[in-house]
Amino acid sequence: MASGETSSVAEGGVADEDDYNDSEEDTELQKAKQALTGRGVTLSDLMDDDIIQAGANTLSIDYRGQRFEADLLPTGKIKWQGAEEEFGTPSAWATHCKRLVNPIKRSGCGWASVKYKGRKLDTWKSVWSRRHHPGSPFRSTSPHQAALAVESHNGTSLRAMQLARQENGKPKTEVTATTEAAQTSLVETITSTTASSLTGTAEVSATAASATSPVSNGAGNSASSRPYSDSYVQPQAIQEEALNLSASGPNAGSNHPDENGKAQSEHLTPCGLAASGQRLSVAYASLGPRSDARDPCTFVKCEHFATLGRTQPFNVTVSTNALMLMDFHCHLSTSEVVGYLGGSWCPQTQNVRISQAFPCRCLLTDKDKASIVEDEIRQSIEKQGCSVVGWYHSHPLCQPDPTLRDIDCQMQYQLSMKGPGGIYLPCVGLILAPFDRRNSKAESSYEAFWVMPPPEDTPGGYGMPMHVKCSVHQSSSLSEELLNEMNQLADFYRGGANKVRWKELWSDKLSYVDKLKSSLRSKLPKDQMESGSFFAYLQQLVTRK
Repeated sequence: MASGETSSVAEGGVADEDDYNDSEEDTELQKAKQALTGRGVTLSDLMDDDIIQAGANTLSIDYRGQRFEADLLPTGKIKWQGAEEEFGTPSAWATHCKRLVNPIKRSGCGWASVKYKGRKLDTWKSVWSRRHHPGSPFRSTSPHQAALAVESHNGTSLRAMQLARQENGKPKTEVTATTEAAQTSLVETITSTTASSLTGTAEVSATAASATSPVSNGAGNSASSRPYSDSYVQPQAIQEEALNLSASGPNAGSNHPDENGKAQSEHLTPCGLAASGQRLSVAYASLGPRSDARDPCTFVKCEHFATLGRTQPFNVTVSTNALMLMDFHCHLSTSEVVGYLGGSWCPQTQNVRISQAFPCRCLLTDKDKASIVEDEIRQSIEKQGCSVVGWYHSHPLCQPDPTLRDIDCQMQYQLSMKGPGGIYLPCVGLILAPFDRRNSKAESSYEAFWVMPPPEDTPGGYGMPMHVKCSVHQSSSLSEELLNEMNQLADFYRGGANKVRWKELWSDKLSYVDKLKSSLRSKLPKDQMESGSFFAYLQQLVTRK
């Protein structure tokens, strides 16, 4: 009995230690995400790292000839003598002060307006962001962490000790004083080189997926929530029948084939299929009339409008953030994944703008959960003021050409996308092939397609898949929603049977995680082009246990 109790305690101790490590890892990942976006950072975060300290009259605002000074409290709140309440954020205090001078002022732009010891808080936040960038040497050896390690033996955190000292009016510790001098020097260096701000908006807010009813267009949402200009208008009526991937998805009724046409009923890694035979795509002209004997998993080459003497009926623009999320999603599993494309349609310019991707975080064989997932996606699309403009899925181990089943699904979706007066709205299909070994490059190949009705002489025949040209719009920055969705996707697929083994080799010299980085490199937003921070964050995201 005693030995059993000892065993139980030991197991409990291990579990507690694992929980602590997981919590610490999640905290580091959250800080890395905040460092990439500049969002969610608080005064307390800066104080925890000794970048700024509590003190009387350390904060100031200069606005239209008026100067306001306030105390930074040990709690991270702001106390101004002109008001009884304490302000929770710089923006709240800045807005309050500016409205005293200019009553019609709506916002305070707190981090850009409020100064700490004469320097804008934006500058101090840049110091914090640089420290917590993935791969930054400051992340594991910051003065705060070093001091914490020294003083942790007595069970009292450095932060609590500093608060006690400051509240009692005692001088700062030598560690704190040294840290402040070092940080001031770093701030001056960053200021002199005009450090770029990590804040800003991205056009894409990729959110998570989910549905009890089919996803429909988000008509009737306010224009203010739309990610693009007002020239891109939303249809003024909900489509008559929305996309419903759970009911008629690309693999409805069966698993999607591998490159030999066999259903993927068990875990198959791309490495394991490297020596497998290749299944070639056929020309549309070779299909002939529809036949039950024809394998629905037959790959068909897309035709080009120019070859047929026609013009593409609409233009397509896709954001790099949307492409990044789709490519990341498709890399996470060696089985097929699926999701929706959100954006807008401009009838004046005949342009479809794909601004966001909405991944379905469920297994395609789980039809019950798929309907719930789609309902969540529908709500997310409506909330973000988007419309459904298409769908995407992966061909993990083979080429991105559509199969006969894909063609039938795409035609069904096109017929369901009706706007006011029964006018058909564009619906784009997009197929990504992350592990197609026919592609010699590490970057995923993809095919955007649309389906023309079968020729008049074969009314019951197969639709004709048409290649759709897309222009790529580089997003300005990573969005908080994009990073959140990537985090949730990584967690969802991490324990799955078809998960990717990131440390194994995809090619002779390239691991799967390096292959992923190479594929996403061309999809980086403008603010990450010269930085390796995102890829360090990405590696930590997919390889953590």
